[in-house]
Amino acid sequence: GEMSTVLFVCTGNIFRSQTAAALLAARLASTEADISLDSVGTADHRGRLITPEDMKDATLVLGMA
Repeated sequence: GEMSTVLFVCTGNIFRSQTAAALLAARLASTEADISLDSVGTADHRGRLITPEDMKDATLVLGMA
């Protein structure tokens, strides 16, 4: 089937969303799940800012406050 994408979103893309993506990646490492993981931020210039394409391409978007 088609690969699913999980997108983690927080304000800065410095800690929360990156950590959550890494934790899920570790959990999925022993499986054969065809899932792409990514993380973005909404405001911090040091992180990767979210784009409309990120939202469109994601199967699941998880926001973190």
